[in-house]
Amino acid sequence: AIAARTVQKSLKNEFKVAAEKRYVSEAKVQKLEKGNIVSTTDLGVNKTA
Repeated sequence: AIAARTVQKSLKNEFKVAAEKRYVSEAKVQKLEKGNIVSTTDLGVNKTA
């Protein structure tokens, strides 16, 4: 992860945008009751770097 951040910081601006998009992830939590989805909670967009 440290090497990835170092490479990302050294990129030119035109390539930084594309590299940053790779580190975006989305997470959701689903509550199940008797095998059926009762509710879904969006945890938001998180940047992992």
